[in-house]
Amino acid sequence: MVTVTPNADEENEKQLQNACRQARKRYFNTAAVQTEYLSTCLQLPKEQAHYLEVAGKGVTVRSLNSWKKQTRATIKQFAENQQFAAGLGNQQIGLSAPGTSSFEQDRLWKSAVKKVCPDSETDILRQHDTRILQGATAFVMATLDRDLHLDEDQIEILAKFVEATKPHEVSLHQVHVLEIAILARIDEDELNNVLHLPQQECWNLIRSSFRFHGKNSATITTQRCAPDVDSFP
Repeated sequence: MVTVTPNADEENEKQLQNACRQARKRYFNTAAVQTEYLSTCLQLPKEQAHYLEVAGKGVTVRSLNSWKKQTRATIKQFAENQQFAAGLGNQQIGLSAPGTSSFEQDRLWKSAVKKVCPDSETDILRQHDTRILQGATAFVMATLDRDLHLDEDQIEILAKFVEATKPHEVSLHQVHVLEIAILARIDEDELNNVLHLPQQECWNLIRSSFRFHGKNSATITTQRCAPDVDSFP
């Protein structure tokens, strides 16, 4: 999170530059990890590994420049909105800091990977995607089991629902807890056929904590009202 103040250009610019310095380290680390992974697993020669390193730096520069441009435009929009500025006064605004969650989906990175590995759907890369999906699925099932106390039959049925929705795609740009929001895609009647009445009521409390934006995105709106939610992630 980057905190900025309308009409404080010099201080805001310092905040942006500081956020970019921190983000640059994360981007470089992400690029290094992925380059090492592909180089080791696919046994890439040094020149191809170096090509990925250069591409990773390119993604970093382009992504951070794009973030700064968008953030400056947002700050300017706030400052020029007289009604908003009058209500805000000298208060500060929290804006999202640059993140690396979409690194693998960047067009430059995907093009570089395809060049050094023409068959981008190799078993190695598919295994990586499968592990991510399995981990996200396990997280969702653990959360449901903790709150709903599922029996063996319910676990088997719900696991199929969860696996079918590919939960890791839902939270690509969101906090991990929003994986649970994937169940919004499941037909309510179909889900109720699996859950007992007390479980249905508990699920409705969970679901009420989210505001859904289309079928692939959600944000947390409120804390749940169930008596045992103190440790809800």
